[in-house]
Amino acid sequence: MAVLLSALFQGCEKEGLDGNAGYIVLNISQDKSVEVVTKAGEEPVFRIEVMNSEGVIVKSYDNHNELVENPLKLVPGTYTVKGSTGEYGGDAAFGKPFYSGETEVTVEAGKISTAKVVCTLSQVKVTVKCGSDVTDNFKEVMVTVTNQDGFGTKNNLIYSYTDGTMENEGYFACTGVLNYKVYLVNHDNEISDGEIAGTLDNVKAKEHYILNLAMSGEDLGGALVPGIGVDNTTNDKYFNIPVILDKKEKPAFGSEVFDIGGNTYIAQNSAVEYKLDITAKAGLESLVLSHSEPAFTAKRLPESVELLGGAALASADNLIGVVRTEEGVTVDFTALFKGLEIGGYSFKLEALDRQYQLVTQEFAIEVIPDVETTAIEADAWGRHAFLYGTYNTAQQPAGLRFEYRKNGEQEWIPVTDITVKDKNFNAVVTGLDPRTEYVFRTVSDKEPSNEISFTTLGAEQIENMSFDNWYKNGKHYYPDIDLSAEHFWWDSGNEGANTLSEVNPTSWTDVVAVSGENKKAAQLKTEYVLIKLAAGSLFLGDFGSVQGMSGASLNFGRPYDCKPLSLKGYYSYAPKAIDKAEAPYENLKGKTDICNIYVVLADWPSGTFQVNTNTGTFIDFENDPNIIAYGSLEDNTNTNGYKPFEIELEYRNNRQPTCCVIVCTASKYGDYFTGGVGSTLLVDEFEFNFDYKK
Repeated sequence: MAVLLSALFQGCEKEGLDGNAGYIVLNISQDKSVEVVTKAGEEPVFRIEVMNSEGVIVKSYDNHNELVENPLKLVPGTYTVKGSTGEYGGDAAFGKPFYSGETEVTVEAGKISTAKVVCTLSQVKVTVKCGSDVTDNFKEVMVTVTNQDGFGTKNNLIYSYTDGTMENEGYFACTGVLNYKVYLVNHDNEISDGEIAGTLDNVKAKEHYILNLAMSGEDLGGALVPGIGVDNTTNDKYFNIPVILDKKEKPAFGSEVFDIGGNTYIAQNSAVEYKLDITAKAGLESLVLSHSEPAFTAKRLPESVELLGGAALASADNLIGVVRTEEGVTVDFTALFKGLEIGGYSFKLEALDRQYQLVTQEFAIEVIPDVETTAIEADAWGRHAFLYGTYNTAQQPAGLRFEYRKNGEQEWIPVTDITVKDKNFNAVVTGLDPRTEYVFRTVSDKEPSNEISFTTLGAEQIENMSFDNWYKNGKHYYPDIDLSAEHFWWDSGNEGANTLSEVNPTSWTDVVAVSGENKKAAQLKTEYVLIKLAAGSLFLGDFGSVQGMSGASLNFGRPYDCKPLSLKGYYSYAPKAIDKAEAPYENLKGKTDICNIYVVLADWPSGTFQVNTNTGTFIDFENDPNIIAYGSLEDNTNTNGYKPFEIELEYRNNRQPTCCVIVCTASKYGDYFTGGVGSTLLVDEFEFNFDYKK
């Protein structure tokens, strides 16, 4: 689709022109061969901007007719004329196509210059078609489309019969990709959510994608094949999505020797057979191997080969053996791996079953020296480390174990308490010194292996976790020695609550969990300040600033690179009934309030997480990819005094954190101005635990 903006000017002298200036006169026409933006019978209205060579807008028009009727006088120079029409809908919106275009114009003294601007669709258009065979079988059909890698909330459009949006035209900012997933409910109320999903790559502006849902025929050979049909004259792309009622399990990979999803270690000249089983309950339609390894290419293995047949397989069948089984195939890589040099190699398998379910699995192999055992790697923490090794013989060698020592020391410490699985074995060593370099190796009765060094992480506590130190600056209490960069670790919501008068929902108390001289604890009390609830809170970070009449920005987190196993401490909670509630938690009114203590270890690029209660920007504990570990405690009971707690941290990956967040609040939903006035949480004597227990 395109709309033609023509700035038509005669490139000649004209009587009466100012000899020291040039002119732009605009005449707009429309390309009738493409779809128009406006309603039938209406002429489009274009917004016009004229910019000089420095990018400064010298003139703009909300209606192009102003420029048509009144020539624009300009000093000589180079200008850019931009035109646009339609309502911009942001990242994703229904019914808001936006057309734009620009061109460069050279204005000469005493002349009228000429330029042409073609306004084309700057977005990607998506519509969904749903055949009657699908609507007959399902009482609810929804298709979610996004231009992002994940299905967030800002970039989604949901095409739904229930909401009346199935027939709508959706427009997305062009990011180069479209992801879709299908939600179905049949007449027996059985739900299929996201089982039918896919990705469209190389998506360009001006393209119109039509997602066509249709039932797959019972004869799978006649089923719709996923793919894109392109009509280049209209930029329409039809993408057929087969919907199958009797879904079988997706293809699955299994092996006794391959570490699926991890590293597979192969000893040079090993006698082990490296076989992989692919199971496909619906039958296997295709199995494609792809790689970019020069060593495989040197063995005459194509970079992409269909393992179920074809000319490419014929050239590689002396390297890879494929045997059909009752439920799939067994692939033998033994010949391919034979004679490889020491080092790392990778390849990918794509298994497509006859119900068009595609499963992709990447494989990494590491060729290691031909000795009885090999040390692989160490996963070092603050006071313990996990050691990994493999043995390369057909049978487990006698005396299999680990040995370790501090770097520079001579005596090896044996570790015989090992776990062995499929030629791989591991152990955990405890009682290590933090931030210290060690060396380990694997050993059999015959010989020791290679040596690998590792350095333990730190095991430091965070300042003032006892909450004995408090500092008052003006009206505000802070749980810190002072507000210097060295000592300012903790903050609260006091600055927001104290905006007009002194109200400190978070302050110190001498009601402590562990008695002693000058001991204090933190008291977090939910208050009602002016027109809003202010939950007593305490967190690692700094308050930020007040946003509007009721919101605030908070910087959660302080620099921290250790990996504790848990957070221990004491808390005392006296909840009230929730008497202040706002969306979306109005239904909690009258229920008992809930306290919350949680810990996050992360590696956010900015170093902290910026919370904004005004815009609803909070940590996504479930889906944030930068979260390394998380743990929380919630309670809605009256503890009648202090009770000890230990929050175990669940690690989601093996990265090292750069930031730690600890948050305590007397009202879990206080960020949404929901809680019970008077709910009080006391916290005391926090401590990170680094001691691994077997």
